[in-house]
Amino acid sequence: MSLSAVAAMDIKSTTAAIRSYNIDVRGDQKSALRFLSNLRMECEQKRMAWQVYNAVKREAKKAGLIPR
Repeated sequence: MSLSAVAAMDIKSTTAAIRSYNIDVRGDQKSALRFLSNLRMECEQKRMAWQVYNAVKREAKKAGLIPR
Protein backbone atom coordinates (compact mmCIF):
# COMPACT_ATOMS: atom_id res chain seq x y z
CA MET A 1 0.00 0.00 0.00
CA SER A 2 1.76 3.11 -1.16
CA LEU A 3 0.85 6.70 -0.54
CA SER A 4 0.54 9.23 -3.28
CA ALA A 5 2.99 12.10 -3.39
CA VAL A 6 0.21 14.48 -2.36
CA ALA A 7 -0.67 12.38 0.70
CA ALA A 8 3.01 12.20 1.67
CA MET A 9 3.27 16.01 1.50
CA ASP A 10 0.03 16.35 3.48
CA ILE A 11 1.47 14.11 6.19
CA LYS A 12 4.66 16.18 6.38
CA SER A 13 2.86 19.51 6.58
CA THR A 14 0.17 18.44 9.04
CA THR A 15 2.58 16.63 11.36
CA ALA A 16 4.73 19.76 11.36
CA ALA A 17 1.60 21.74 12.28
CA ILE A 18 0.72 19.42 15.17
CA ARG A 19 4.31 19.59 16.45
CA SER A 20 3.99 23.37 16.65
CA TYR A 21 1.59 22.99 19.57
CA ASN A 22 3.23 22.92 22.98
CA ILE A 23 1.82 20.84 25.83
CA ASP A 24 3.07 23.43 28.35
CA VAL A 25 1.21 26.35 26.76
CA ARG A 26 -2.30 26.81 28.08
CA GLY A 27 -4.87 26.33 25.36
CA ASP A 28 -2.62 24.43 22.98
CA GLN A 29 -4.15 21.06 23.86
CA LYS A 30 -7.60 22.41 23.01
CA SER A 31 -6.28 23.92 19.79
CA ALA A 32 -4.61 20.64 18.85
CA LEU A 33 -7.86 18.75 19.43
CA ARG A 34 -9.70 21.29 17.26
CA PHE A 35 -7.05 20.88 14.56
CA LEU A 36 -7.50 17.08 14.65
CA SER A 37 -11.27 17.43 14.58
CA ASN A 38 -11.11 19.63 11.47
CA LEU A 39 -8.67 17.21 9.86
CA ARG A 40 -11.04 14.31 10.59
CA MET A 41 -13.91 16.21 8.93
CA GLU A 42 -11.77 16.72 5.83
CA CYS A 43 -11.08 12.98 5.73
CA GLU A 44 -14.77 12.17 6.13
CA GLN A 45 -15.56 14.52 3.24
CA LYS A 46 -12.91 12.72 1.14
CA ARG A 47 -10.71 15.81 0.81
CA MET A 48 -7.79 14.13 2.53
CA ALA A 49 -6.55 10.56 2.98
CA TRP A 50 -7.17 8.75 6.27
CA GLN A 51 -3.46 7.89 6.42
CA VAL A 52 -2.80 11.60 6.96
CA TYR A 53 -5.21 11.79 9.89
CA ASN A 54 -3.80 8.63 11.49
CA ALA A 55 -0.20 9.86 11.15
CA VAL A 56 -1.05 13.23 12.67
CA LYS A 57 -3.00 11.64 15.51
CA ARG A 58 -0.02 9.38 16.25
CA GLU A 59 2.24 12.46 16.45
CA ALA A 60 -0.23 14.21 18.76
CA LYS A 61 -0.25 11.20 21.07
CA LYS A 62 3.56 11.09 21.12
CA ALA A 63 3.64 14.78 22.02
CA GLY A 64 1.11 14.24 24.83
CA LEU A 65 -1.44 16.57 23.27
CA ILE A 66 -4.23 13.99 23.39
CA PRO A 67 -4.79 11.18 25.89
CA ARG A 68 -3.57 7.73 24.94
